[in-house]
Amino acid sequence: MDTRQPDMRIHTFLTRDHAIIYLDTSGEPLFKRGWREETGEAPLRENLAAGILLLA
Repeated sequence: MDTRQPDMRIHTFLTRDHAIIYLDTSGEPLFKRGWREETGEAPLRENLAAGILLLA
């Protein structure tokens, strides 16, 4: 891993009794990479759609 220009993130979550460490190897989110050049109004907010999927 390049320590000056790293290409992955290291996430750490700490609680009173545990530490969880994981590598995010997926890189920047798609909306930051220019994946969609044209955007339109979404029929559902992203977090609402994610909540519906979790309940399904």
